[in-house]
Amino acid sequence: MTNLDLVGALAVGMCGSLIVALLSVEAGKKAGAVAMFLGGWGLVVAALAAAGLFTSMQGIGTPAIGAGWLALIAAGLLLSPTDAGRAVRSIQLPVLTAVQTVRVFGILFVILEWQGRMSGPFGPIAGWGAVFIGATAPLMAWLAARRPQGSAALLRAWNALGLLDLVTAVSLGVASAPGSPVRVFTSDPGTEVMGTFAWVLVPTFLVPVLTLLHLASFRSLAARRVASPAAA
Repeated sequence: MTNLDLVGALAVGMCGSLIVALLSVEAGKKAGAVAMFLGGWGLVVAALAAAGLFTSMQGIGTPAIGAGWLALIAAGLLLSPTDAGRAVRSIQLPVLTAVQTVRVFGILFVILEWQGRMSGPFGPIAGWGAVFIGATAPLMAWLAARRPQGSAALLRAWNALGLLDLVTAVSLGVASAPGSPVRVFTSDPGTEVMGTFAWVLVPTFLVPVLTLLHLASFRSLAARRVASPAAA
């Protein structure tokens, strides 16, 4: 494991733990349901990744990291009429927005490409896109809390951009992966490193969870829009 791998493992672990902790605390009485779901999901994926399930040499192959999006099916349970679903729906928009700050660690993808451990357009596009969303998240969280005129439209645009960044990153990752049936960018080593521990936790845990938070933010913004005329 190189120094950058160690930094990446620490960053991924810290981001995952921070997300679970913040959302659990914000969920109040339903904190246990959120912590068990997200924490359990993260631990299972980490165990599978550590066992080499996602590597192209030992496991089901780097293209399988695209299957991390299937975790969104499980994440959909959080928007269902369960304790976990009700807990997520109770989380305030400023918190949902502020959590996206963890994406500043996307700079590590850029460094991976600089080191020659990743090729193709994935590194700079996914990396700098994540950095932009993460760096602007505190400002968006402040707007979500203060609600100045016009902030709702800006927040919707920002969340849409954040979702687009995630979709683009996953698409480029799969299109650059060695052995992928839809590989478009053929320069080696592609995105094979994203199938190794602990980088693989990004597409299989962080990306789906961050996507869920964007979707929850849209729901919160829609609820505010409905509530405003009623309050008036």
